[in-house]
Amino acid sequence: TMSKNRLNMLCRSLNLTMRTRTTAAQKLPDDWEEKVLRMNQRVAVLAHKYSIPKDLVINLDQTGIHFIPTTDRGRAQRVAREIAMIGGEDKRQITGILAVSAANNLLPPQLNFQGIGIPPVGPNLHGQPLVQL
Repeated sequence: TMSKNRLNMLCRSLNLTMRTRTTAAQKLPDDWEEKVLRMNQRVAVLAHKYSIPKDLVINLDQTGIHFIPTTDRGRAQRVAREIAMIGGEDKRQITGILAVSAANNLLPPQLNFQGIGIPPVGPNLHGQPLVQL
């Protein structure tokens, strides 16, 4: 086994350095704050118009949770502008969903496995279980 110091010396002698894999990132539009404000106003007007309780106005987000952690760092020539990474695009993951209501209630998290939702267990707004077991 090679020590970290020895590995670093070898990489320097081969003119290699640690590089970070680049990803395509979303960029916010210049007027994103105005768009968020307008969207919030539309939701508020519609909720009032149709008498929708705050408990039923839900904001949610989802994120991928990897089964096998990967890294975005690797060794490459100092002059390299791009580096090839094996496994960097591994898509084996589950989807985690978090949600909150306009009444400031955090809803139970939900996990989706290959498009099959595993619903959270807990009472709904009427005190009934969300999942009938």
